[in-house]
Amino acid sequence: MRGAAGEAAVREFASLSGWALPALRAWVSGAPGDGVARALLVLATSDGLGDAELRAELVRAHRDAQPAGGRAVSLVHGVFLFAHRQYRLCADHLEAHFGRWPGGEVAALMLDSFSAGGDACCRERGDALVERQYASAGPESWVWTSRLAWTRAEQGRPEEVHELATAALLLNPRSGLAVHARAHAEQETGAGPAACVRSARWNRWSR
Repeated sequence: MRGAAGEAAVREFASLSGWALPALRAWVSGAPGDGVARALLVLATSDGLGDAELRAELVRAHRDAQPAGGRAVSLVHGVFLFAHRQYRLCADHLEAHFGRWPGGEVAALMLDSFSAGGDACCRERGDALVERQYASAGPESWVWTSRLAWTRAEQGRPEEVHELATAALLLNPRSGLAVHARAHAEQETGAGPAACVRSARWNRWSR
């Protein structure tokens, strides 16, 4: 069970906020034996880690996650696959993970594995997964509302994007995914300058 620091860190990370990394570091510092916390910090910093350090940190995270149960272990394994750019395997793993634990906001951080998988079939599986998780979590979940808005943006459905993104931002004005999805849709509908102003304002606010 995440404490207040963990909830704050996940919220900032899922928001794509510039405050995410300090929040994750604070979470790990306050709970050094939390495997999920350590894994998410690795996920946020993996591009700057060498292979040996990446592996060592994730092996430790996997060990530390075991007392917390299967869900925590599964999350850490997903991070291991994603951080090692095993995107197809990560996509397969996420489908199984969400089948067992639907609506999880932490695992949603790795959904880019479907678009990085390299083919249209993998992307379509990811789109379908987002739709199922949104249906499971409901419109009160800003994470899944934002994710569905981004999915609709990539599908070229700007009217739905605007509705979903607006709803997500009412729930959490810091949702960067919703801001960027709405900006993408507004570019398509001719409201580009206003969208750029809003995106720039969000970028300044979220740092």
